[in-house]
Amino acid sequence: MAGREIGGMVYVGIPPDVIRVASSAKCAAVIDPTLPVGQFSTDKKSELFPYKPGYSEISADCRATYLEWLATGRSDPSFDSGCGLLYYYGLERRFFLGNSSGAEKREILEEALRLHDVYSSDSEIQCVIGGLIKFGIFSLFDAGTIKPDFSCDGWVFPLSLSVALGTLVRDGESLSADWMFSWYHCHPVNRLSGDADRTRAEFRALFKLRFDKWFPDGLKIDKPDKLLQFHYMAKSGEFSAYIFPRSGGKPVVDVENLDEPLKIAKRIAGEVTKELDKYYRFVKDKSRGLGSLQVLSLLRKELWPLLASKELEQLGSWARRVAAEGGFVPVAEVVARLTGRNDGQLEMQQLTLAADALARVGFGFAPDPRSAFRYPNIEESVVLFELGETDAPLCEVSDTYRMAFLAAASGALVAHADGIVTESERESLVKNVNDSQNLNGQMRRRLIANIDWMLSNAPDFALLRKKLRGIKANTVQAVRNVMVSVAHSNGAVNPQEVAVFEKIYKVLRLDPADAYSDLHAGSIQGGLFQICAAEPSALGETIRAESPAGGVQLDSERIATIHSDTDQVFSVLGEIFDKKADGLESGRTQHMLISGLDAQYAAFANELVNLEHWTGDGFQELCARHSLMPSGAIEDINEWAFETYGDTLLEEHDGYEVNADIAGALKRVFKRESGDVSNETG
Repeated sequence: MAGREIGGMVYVGIPPDVIRVASSAKCAAVIDPTLPVGQFSTDKKSELFPYKPGYSEISADCRATYLEWLATGRSDPSFDSGCGLLYYYGLERRFFLGNSSGAEKREILEEALRLHDVYSSDSEIQCVIGGLIKFGIFSLFDAGTIKPDFSCDGWVFPLSLSVALGTLVRDGESLSADWMFSWYHCHPVNRLSGDADRTRAEFRALFKLRFDKWFPDGLKIDKPDKLLQFHYMAKSGEFSAYIFPRSGGKPVVDVENLDEPLKIAKRIAGEVTKELDKYYRFVKDKSRGLGSLQVLSLLRKELWPLLASKELEQLGSWARRVAAEGGFVPVAEVVARLTGRNDGQLEMQQLTLAADALARVGFGFAPDPRSAFRYPNIEESVVLFELGETDAPLCEVSDTYRMAFLAAASGALVAHADGIVTESERESLVKNVNDSQNLNGQMRRRLIANIDWMLSNAPDFALLRKKLRGIKANTVQAVRNVMVSVAHSNGAVNPQEVAVFEKIYKVLRLDPADAYSDLHAGSIQGGLFQICAAEPSALGETIRAESPAGGVQLDSERIATIHSDTDQVFSVLGEIFDKKADGLESGRTQHMLISGLDAQYAAFANELVNLEHWTGDGFQELCARHSLMPSGAIEDINEWAFETYGDTLLEEHDGYEVNADIAGALKRVFKRESGDVSNETG
């Protein structure tokens, strides 16, 4: 053609008339040798081809470009894509209308696949050629050779998948997890979300785990009556063809839009999406590497091989060694091992990811960032312990565990009351955990580790008080039991422990008298409790001679003297305490600014409520100005606020947050005390 050897697999001759785009035209693929051919330009796109080119309609220069493309191997994608389209129009016409043999159709299909690769960067021509490829595959190859499709990116259900699924269902075969995932993933109505699609391999692996658990022998589907058929519209716009695929010599059933199998697949996919939600969100953060321990920790163990790493094995060995040596390790070391950073900062997300990563290798750490009152400071240590098999996701904390944790925290506060934590107090707390019938093994291990941490780091009473508000009656009972057992564990109850009882019983809205009766009885069920062991006396007893009168003789003068002395002591002590009490009451009344607060704390509160948030240093300076210790000031002001307003005034969070509602109420009170009521509306 025009002095060129263009090769075969093309139509040459006088083109027949066809209907194209609702009008008569010449067959686009036929090369008419009677038409003029221009000069080929080195610029392979000197004149753009039309959207749907036809050899008879394009210019002479375009014909030269097309013939040059054919003569030079039909493999140069730098030529205008119209060259590839014109060539493809001939291939599809021969495949569908040429009454070709199976061998020729295979040859045409192989050529379409090669052309598809040549224009791999041209999405439009990829889509056009893909039609023939999909029809060709199921037309020429046995359905048994078709594999599940996991890379479907279009909005049309793959033809080959329809044939394969229809053949399996027709023959009564059970569908595997891979076939069901392929069906779900490729269906245009149930496509994967963007997050799931970005982590398709992980999604598919977890989908298989879930499906195999539900259907260990595969899913068998009732055969429908409808047969599979396809309507192919030629990309040239010149013809259409109806195709009725057959497999094994028999028609194939149409299963693409069956409802029940898709509902099952969708339900499993929903569970998988929920389980991988944290993983998706983490992967979105481009600043974190996919091979990190944090990412691996968010995947189930069964999925770890997808992101093979020795880091988790090393993490497990390290955690096992730490736990065997007592469990205490600086939290900064834990975070640095998991993140590779040690910048002196600690975030809640870092701790939850650390807990997840350690749980994946069978270890936990206390305090648990999800259920403890507070997470550790960067300079503190945590307790590593063997977690065992995970009975439930770590983010789920049962009511039973919460109740036991509150009881243990209350007992730990009693243990800290006198400033010395004894082994007997720890043993008492651990015994209460081990004796509980409502805790499983993992809960017990977690609680004991948290007890060890709380005995090293006293619970914050303000935070504990907030958790104790409104607890159920059975939890109140458990708290009282644990506190009493800890108080009596070392054989004596000291005043500091009594003070803790009074504070916690007040929070629990119990009569203060109950604290004394519980402590006296040794348990809230009643009964005697031995305060100290009896010291045995010498064997035998001296028998005195009987009195002359035959009974015990009392010295009446001696008794009268004792009564007199006692009355004098009571009188003197009464005067002292009355004067002291009068002085205190007088001073308190004189300096009282607000009900329940003396002058020192009123001035402290007046300045405190001026800011919504105090830094640690700023709060210490505030306390120093009012001659208060920070820890005592927090406890006292929160206890007062709780009694007065039913909530705490200060919350420890990256410094100290001031309760806005209470602060507003206090500001109004201080304004009235100062006489400035001009802006108040009553």
